[in-house]
Amino acid sequence: TRLDSVSSHEPETTTVSQTEVTSVAQDSGDDEEEDELTLTGRQMRKALLLAVAYSANIGGTGVVTGTSPNLILLENLSEFGETGLTFASWMAYNIPGMLICVAIAWGWLQVMFMGWRKGAIQNPTLEQRQAVRKILKAKKAKLGGITFHESVVLTLFFCLVLLWLFRSPEFVPGWSHWFVLAFGEIEVEDATPVMLIIVLIFIIPKELNFWCFRDPKDTSPVRANEGCLTWKVVQEKVPWGVVLLLGGGFAIAEASDASGLSSWLGEQLTALESLPTALTVFLVCIMTAMVTEVASNTATASILMPVLKEMSLGIGVNPIYLMLPATICCSYAFMLPVATPPNAIIFTAAKMKTVEMMKAGILMNLICVVVQNIMINTLGQALFKVHEFPDWANTTTDNS
Repeated sequence: TRLDSVSSHEPETTTVSQTEVTSVAQDSGDDEEEDELTLTGRQMRKALLLAVAYSANIGGTGVVTGTSPNLILLENLSEFGETGLTFASWMAYNIPGMLICVAIAWGWLQVMFMGWRKGAIQNPTLEQRQAVRKILKAKKAKLGGITFHESVVLTLFFCLVLLWLFRSPEFVPGWSHWFVLAFGEIEVEDATPVMLIIVLIFIIPKELNFWCFRDPKDTSPVRANEGCLTWKVVQEKVPWGVVLLLGGGFAIAEASDASGLSSWLGEQLTALESLPTALTVFLVCIMTAMVTEVASNTATASILMPVLKEMSLGIGVNPIYLMLPATICCSYAFMLPVATPPNAIIFTAAKMKTVEMMKAGILMNLICVVVQNIMINTLGQALFKVHEFPDWANTTTDNS
C-alpha cells in the first residue's frame, strides 16, 4: 500500500487495498461470518485496514506527485526559481521519513489492537493457511499474464520517473540543462516529461498486431488499433473533481497573494521570531496536523503555504524550513474519518467506532510530527541547508 500510494492517488490506493484485505479477512462472504468472528479476528481486521489507511496517507509524502499538498508547495516555491527542491531531492529527503513513520505505524497498530504480550497474535491453523493461499492464488490467476498494453504503460511509467529524477538532479547537470544550451532560455519543468509521455501513450497502439508483428496466418482484415490511452477513457476515468480541487487550491493561494492576505497574516506571525526557530517549526507542524483533521489537506496547504512563505521571509528563515514540514504534516491526518478519503473508506470497511479511530490516530499524529521535525533538522539541513537564509530567497526579498 505504501509503495502504491507513492505513485498513485491515496483514495484509489486505499480502495484497492481495502478490497484485497477484506477479501482475505472474510473469505466466505456470508453475513454469518461477522457474527462468528472472534474478538481477535475483529481486532485484526481493524488493525489491517487502518494499516492500509495509514500507509496511503504516509506513502503519499514520498514523492512530489504522491498527494496534492506536495504540488501546492512546489507551486508556491516556483517564484523563487531554483531552490534545490527537485523530484530527486524530494525523494532523498522524504522517503527515509516515510519508511520510519510506516514502521512506527506497524508497531503502534500491533500494540493498540493486538497487544504487546507474547502470543497476542495467534498462529493460524492449517485450514486458515490453505484458505488464504487459495484466495491469493485465485486472484493471481484472475490477473492473467502481462499484456503488451500493460508492458507499454509500465515502460513509459519508468521512463517518466527517470526523466523526473534526472531533469535537474543538482549533483550533475540534468537533461534540462542541455535543452537550455540547445534552444536558449526555455522553461523545462516537471510537467514537460509528463506531456511527452502522455503524447506517446496516446500514439502507441495497445495491441502488437501490425507490420512485421502481425501473425502471417492471420487473414482477418487489417484494422486500426486504439492507442494505449483514448480520450473516452480519460473522460470517464480521470478524477476531474480532484483536478478541480487542486486548481481551486492554486486559485485560493493566488488570491491570498494578490489580495495581500498572506502578507498580512505573515506579518502578524512575525511575533514568533522571538521563539527558537526549531520550536516555531514544531508549532507550525502541530497546528497544520490539527487543522487537516477537519479540513481537506489540499485546502489546508493552499491557505497555509502563502502565509508561511511570507512569514519565513519576514523573520529571515529559509522558506523550505517552514513550508516543507508543514506540507508533509498536511498528510498526517489519522484521527477522524472525515480527515482524508483513505480514513473514510477504511472507517466503513472496518466497522469501527469514531472513538477507536481517534485513540489510534492521536498518537500517530504526534509521533509523525516529531519524526518530521527531527528529519527537517538533520537530513533537511544536509540537503537544503535549512538553517541558513538562502540567496534565492534574499533576492526575492530585495525585489519586494
